Amino acid sequence: MKKKENTKKENGQYFTINNPFKLEIFKSWFKYVYKNDIILEPFAGANNIVRLVNEIFPKTKFISFDIDTTFKNVYPKVKIKKRDTLKNFPDGYNIIITNPPYLAKNSATRNNLFYPDIKYDDLYKYTLEIMLKNVDNVAAIIPESFITSGLFIDRLYAVTSLTTKMFNDTECPVCLALFVK
Repeated sequence: MKKKENTKKENGQYFTINNPFKLEIFKSWFKYVYKNDIILEPFAGANNIVRLVNEIFPKTKFISFDIDTTFKNVYPKVKIKKRDTLKNFPDGYNIIITNPPYLAKNSATRNNLFYPDIKYDDLYKYTLEIMLKNVDNVAAIIPESFITSGLFIDRLYAVTSLTTKMFNDTECPVCLALFVK
């Protein structure tokens, strides 16, 4: 089990346990951007995001990808396809709803973990850049420090702090950031 936990940490994988998609700001964004599209979940983990969105909007259709498909799929109606979406990002989608990987460069260095050669100090910032380059509308659960980062504000529709416990394996304060074209 320890090996699996180390892999999760190295990949910046934290699985969402509470549902931020009940919030009115998310529902407003979703109704604004959703046009019966297939929604992309590029960092699916165990498919928690897909399950949580479908609790609120049961007729939504998703496609899910993850670099590691060995986790138990909590929403088996949608298969998780193996893919390193940081290296090979899927195209042809209009909406992403995700909890991308977080891994701060200083934490990776301190824990002797691989950190990619990127211009950002946290992997989530890099994932946001990739997602926003490829997709018009993005909803992402990301570290709350994003609020003061000054990044990607030209596309920002709304952002809200999530004050309930969102993960079992980290206390990182997070927010829900919603982006449009």
